[in-house]
Amino acid sequence: MKFPVVVTLEMMSWRASLRITDADRRLIGFVPGTGQTPGQVRIFSDESLGELIYWIRSEHAFTQWFEDGHGRKLGEFGVVPTAAGKFISIGGSRLFHFVVETPWVEFFEKSVPNLPILNGLTGALFNPTVLGVREDGGTPVLRIVKRRLPIDIRYTLHSLGEVEGQALECLMLSALVWCLQDHYFNTR
Repeated sequence: MKFPVVVTLEMMSWRASLRITDADRRLIGFVPGTGQTPGQVRIFSDESLGELIYWIRSEHAFTQWFEDGHGRKLGEFGVVPTAAGKFISIGGSRLFHFVVETPWVEFFEKSVPNLPILNGLTGALFNPTVLGVREDGGTPVLRIVKRRLPIDIRYTLHSLGEVEGQALECLMLSALVWCLQDHYFNTR
């Protein structure tokens, strides 16, 4: 996988599907808009839905658990009762969390409803950004830039620091959850 990674919510159907591509424009993940079970997001390697690569499971909007395609638990993205915010954890250890980098831009972008005519203009004017930062020291490792297109919504994930293995998988899956929650909790 090469950065930047692009997550696109394709809105031209009854239920939005999600495409994940890398810097070479190679499809690295696909979430169909239909056939999903409530509380679960299944990520496939491509549109054929032949190979399940990740599951995101949740009982509510506050905590999501990540598993690979074989059911092996990878980590979670969720609320910690003793702290403020949602954290990306592996084996109970908090590794990362998200911070809104441009709060005023996000406020104005969310104030404009999702309408095809307005989306192109809104995307040209407002591109809110969120940072994924390390818990130990607050070093940024990922930047998510949102851009509305006339029909679709695109999130571009830029690597800002070295993250590998299971930590990278959990960070990317958490970014995907963040993108989905950003879209679904947006002003209509």
